[in-house]
Amino acid sequence: MIRDYSYHPVTRTLEHVDFVQVKLDQPVDVDVPLFALGKAVGLTQGGLVRIVYRTVPVRCLRTASR
Repeated sequence: MIRDYSYHPVTRTLEHVDFVQVKLDQPVDVDVPLFALGKAVGLTQGGLVRIVYRTVPVRCLRTASR
């Protein structure tokens, strides 16, 4: 699983990736990013959208893929 990565500041090419080993019998804690798509109906009526959370914490067991 990817823990962190970095890009070159000028060329924006991928420079480095840090991986973490995931064990199948231990839960994994990750932050899943949330993305707002579309336009809320309230915005067209003069309202405001306030995004409180940009990620959701998730804890789960990894399953073996085939």
